Amino acid sequence: MKKFYSLALCCLVTVAGWAQNPAGNAFRSDYDAFQIDNLRRYFNCGNANMLNPGDELTVEVWLQFRDLGDNQKIIGKFGLNNSGFLLGVDQGRIYPEVWNPVHYDPIDGLMSPTALHWQHLAFSFTRGDSLRTYINGKQVGSHAVGPNPISTNTDPLIIGVASWDLSSFQSFGNLDEVRIWNVARTSTEIRGAMFTELSGNESGLLAYYDFNQSTGNTLPDVSGNGNDGTGVNVDASEWVPSRAVIANAATASKNDLQGLWNGLSFMDPRVASTNNGMTMVGSGMDTADYVVFGHDGGNGTSTADLESNVPNGFERTSRIWTTTEVGSVQANILMKLSDAAGSGTMLDDSKPAVNYTLLFRSGTSGEFKLAGKGASKNNDVITFTNVFLQQGEYVIGVGDAEYEGVVGIENMEVLESVKVFPNPSNGLVSLNAQQAFHQSALLEIIDLEGRTILRQTWNGAALELDLTAQAAGVYVLRLSTEQGTHQKRLVIR
Repeated sequence: MKKFYSLALCCLVTVAGWAQNPAGNAFRSDYDAFQIDNLRRYFNCGNANMLNPGDELTVEVWLQFRDLGDNQKIIGKFGLNNSGFLLGVDQGRIYPEVWNPVHYDPIDGLMSPTALHWQHLAFSFTRGDSLRTYINGKQVGSHAVGPNPISTNTDPLIIGVASWDLSSFQSFGNLDEVRIWNVARTSTEIRGAMFTELSGNESGLLAYYDFNQSTGNTLPDVSGNGNDGTGVNVDASEWVPSRAVIANAATASKNDLQGLWNGLSFMDPRVASTNNGMTMVGSGMDTADYVVFGHDGGNGTSTADLESNVPNGFERTSRIWTTTEVGSVQANILMKLSDAAGSGTMLDDSKPAVNYTLLFRSGTSGEFKLAGKGASKNNDVITFTNVFLQQGEYVIGVGDAEYEGVVGIENMEVLESVKVFPNPSNGLVSLNAQQAFHQSALLEIIDLEGRTILRQTWNGAALELDLTAQAAGVYVLRLSTEQGTHQKRLVIR
């Protein structure tokens, strides 16, 4: 039987912590609602002169569209006198437009074609230089532009439909984290901030909309510049939980932030590759699943915060990687020892793969616990397979022998043997284990918004669950004991 290494219950993220939603809310324009009432839903954010950016401009957004095949306008301040700017998508490609007054309208890149994947779009403009486009933080186009600034107008900034025609080019789906700058952000700056919420006082920020309210039709400009939006045909149903790939506060403060989520590429495996030591490779994630991770800048090695039963000669990286995990993510983790060392001494790279251990703790202090053993080694790259990621801190360690402190391996084999059938189901689900647990497990059913819809103890005996009152969709079935935790996907049709 395949073995999974898991974390002790004292290191697990609590249900409340797992349910936290770092991205807050998003604005949803629902296609089905539009088919019923034929009402366009959008925001008018006024026409303050500062929204004429002049020499430089950057526009950013996280989005989750129902269909990427249509020409949909996200945000714009366009005047019929050939002035202003727009950002949209067309046929799954980023589609910015800028007038100075020459019209520049490149269509670049290719977004993940699967509906409902969250993706990040951005473009920048520098007079006399270029208009550059970005998808998920990577530049996908660069186009020379003339020497004039962006032409000014007195037309309003509009979010959600075409700014020049409020009855056309509606964007259907979810929008979050709209940012407008009067500076041309570099690719490094865009990547460095796309996984975090802003404070609102960043230099060059003209308008910032985080969509975190849950009622009303006023969209606050969090930059403090007063460019608040007024919703048209907007009510409480338009404010929905966001799964934009945003880190929590603990992770947001770290270096070299990177995200792993479905919209990162067209198909599995999704790879979040870095040069800071840690790379993640994930498959089989759902729409709401993601991980954001970054490191504290540590260099060299350390023996601090280790358990007493570590092998002789054991040490770990001083560099600590902090993770924000939302949903349920299982991934391979690749650790490159030379990069993980920073400017300090790297871990011994001469040991067999099994001597290398992935260590985890759920907080910022206390001992690191065993989360996995090296499955393979290629030069100084150690691979840990099938890691069920948790929210907290990771390091890699190595000693003179294999770490004997395997956590919950026997009990985890029992949890692995749990039968869940039928799956998918109509909501009537049977659970059974090949043998009773050594102690009762905590059984939880959690939806993709992080809400716990069922919570009870279970000893492994045959159990019937009636979930027919729940909406169709994907859920997480989580089993936890004092030795560890295991998760399975549960689909209701």
